[in-house]
Amino acid sequence: MNKSLTLYDAADELQMWTALLDAAYDEETGEYENIDPSALERIIELTDTTATKGTAISKVLINFKAEIEKVKVERKRLQNIERVLSNAEQALKDYAVACMQRMQVDRIGDTKGFTLCRQRNSQVSVQDGFGNALDETWSRKNEPMIKEWDERFYEIRLIAKASAIRDAWKADEPFPANVEIVEGEHVRVR
Repeated sequence: MNKSLTLYDAADELQMWTALLDAAYDEETGEYENIDPSALERIIELTDTTATKGTAISKVLINFKAEIEKVKVERKRLQNIERVLSNAEQALKDYAVACMQRMQVDRIGDTKGFTLCRQRNSQVSVQDGFGNALDETWSRKNEPMIKEWDERFYEIRLIAKASAIRDAWKADEPFPANVEIVEGEHVRVR
């Protein structure tokens, strides 16, 4: 078996030998004429080579698939860790903001080290009277109510336009009565 021969090259050579073999076949007698025994040996050798290389490629593909599955599992594990850490980070920030609001301070910490600074969010959030954000899901559930609003506050597809409500609030213009403007705060760590 020729180990340096690629599967592609072996397939080409096997195809050539098979064509020569087919040409040497006599349909009347049902026998091969003028066949060099070394040609048959080469066909057998090429068949063995392609089988061996096919098996090796199959093993590599199976290993790739197993590694891909491992990566998927690891990605899911890391996404779960990211979610847990993000939730913990947000919970701690919310806790810090709540404590700072209760103490009525904007800064906590050592001036030379790390400090927590309370500051206003750059954009207000638009919520209904129950604290739900006006997103696409909310809009689908509350379509009849939205249809009663001034049309500048919604699109034809009836998605609440929180940005238009925010702009109306900033300009001290009227906006839907069943909507609440919430000025949030967040913590920045220096």
